[in-house]
Amino acid sequence: MKLLAIVNGASAGGKTARRWPEIEQALRSAGVEFDAVFTEGPAHASELAVEALGSGREAIAACGGDGTLSEVVNGLIDERGGARAPGTLLAIIPSGTGGDFRKTLGINADPQAAAELIARGRSRSIDAGLIEYADESPPRRFINIASCGVGYEVDRRVNDLKFKPGRFAYGLVSVYSIIAYGSVPARVTVDGERTEGTFSSIALANGRCFGGGMQIAPKADPSDGLLDVILSSTSRTRSILGARHLYDGTHLDRPGSTMLRGTEIEIEPLGDSRMGFDVDGEALGFAPATITALPGVLDIIC
Repeated sequence: MKLLAIVNGASAGGKTARRWPEIEQALRSAGVEFDAVFTEGPAHASELAVEALGSGREAIAACGGDGTLSEVVNGLIDERGGARAPGTLLAIIPSGTGGDFRKTLGINADPQAAAELIARGRSRSIDAGLIEYADESPPRRFINIASCGVGYEVDRRVNDLKFKPGRFAYGLVSVYSIIAYGSVPARVTVDGERTEGTFSSIALANGRCFGGGMQIAPKADPSDGLLDVILSSTSRTRSILGARHLYDGTHLDRPGSTMLRGTEIEIEPLGDSRMGFDVDGEALGFAPATITALPGVLDIIC
């Protein structure tokens, strides 16, 4: 097995580029045969992954953060939700800001530990998700979490910052977004069962964490063929005061949080409300949309 490492040197505020010699040495010392290519801008990792599959590459690693991983996944899975080259192995070389999805799989952030994991080559099949928008926006695949509502507002504001926020700054942006956005009426249909309400957030979770360690879906299993659907309908004040519970996953025990599970979810804002999507950390598209679980579509080294 010869690995292609798709490296986003700009991830973590450029830290990945500076760390690459250390990561490269870790891979070599673990005995991993690999080539490396560097991304040159947004969506380039997806293009590189598609090219690698076309050349018959058997294993592809995403080196960067959750955004890099998501782009690689969008290269491995086509717009209809099928694997472009079934059996191709996906690996994670963590070097980004958040690293939320690796936490679900128990992948160590240390480059040497990640390299040794790749060298062992043990893999498991995991799920992903597919978002199909009602407008003309192209479908989007996600590996970790897509959320609708406040998550979009947080992402939009974070991405507009001139610096990469730490946990404290991210928390301030989140509080401001909760105050500015509030909640909107919407209809959520999970495998045919409808729920109507006023929601600040609707999360579709394959993984457990987002936002740098918030356990929005602490019971999510990326191999169960289902997406966890977390509906949040708390007030602005209660959302802010209860935000700390997101970090240990106990928010699901509090009033205003509901968890459902399903394979096909439809989200439809009611009235003139707008609900934007945060897809694996990227502000991307608006509801109405249909989100579908893609069981076992990826084989990942973990």
